[in-house]
Amino acid sequence: MKVETMPLSHENVTLTAYVLDQSNEMRNVNIRPAILIFPGGGYHICGFSAGGHLAAALGTMGRVKPNALILGYPCILESMSSIFPYPVSGMDKAVSETTPPAFIFHTANDALVPVENAIAFASALDHAKIPFELHIFQNGKHGLSLARPLTSSGFKHQVNTDVANWFRLSVAWLTNLFGDFDAKWESVMDEVITVYNVDAAFGKLWENPDCRKVILEELPWFANVEGNEERMKGVALRVILNHIGEAIPLETIVRLNDRLSVIPVQ
Repeated sequence: MKVETMPLSHENVTLTAYVLDQSNEMRNVNIRPAILIFPGGGYHICGFSAGGHLAAALGTMGRVKPNALILGYPCILESMSSIFPYPVSGMDKAVSETTPPAFIFHTANDALVPVENAIAFASALDHAKIPFELHIFQNGKHGLSLARPLTSSGFKHQVNTDVANWFRLSVAWLTNLFGDFDAKWESVMDEVITVYNVDAAFGKLWENPDCRKVILEELPWFANVEGNEERMKGVALRVILNHIGEAIPLETIVRLNDRLSVIPVQ
């Protein structure tokens, strides 16, 4: 993973980017979506509540808008200015037909940011015919974050198993909105091979007698692939190993890779 922290225009405000490394084992996720997260705290950096206001502002008034919004117990109403150092705009009034779809969650007994904030934004989205999903959990204090022990700082009141479902629900919502990663095996048959290894197309390995002999010695299971060669030939051997339904020891895969790599490419 690559981690980079960049200073922004305001004092003590930074943006930290976490970028996952590419992997030949996950060829179907070479292009990943990005999520901009405004973490906890008030308008002295930003927060889920105050950060929700900022995210809503980006989605309603930003020159470049995100594709979707996830708002956690957001400050939306102009009347919330009383808890901030400076007045804030009412984001419910800024919703338009260009506002992106939104996932919103809140708790009904939030004592700091009343649930009417979430309801007001959802109502504005409804009037603008913008798709949204709203979850109001009955109980839970303000600032629960993931509502799990990991993000509780050791406080029991920061853990709520019901509210914790918001994360799973938001992922399902994003998947319904944008679709999932491509689950089809990508053919690597046309790739030029400079060395035999487990990332090469099964068909190119199987057609080489020396490679086939090594595969069968390390993984006798492949003696049963007769009739499936055509379906499997364009798939990387490593991908097949991840899907055959057996737990293959890592040392076996490493040894297989090493033995294949010393076979001259024809």
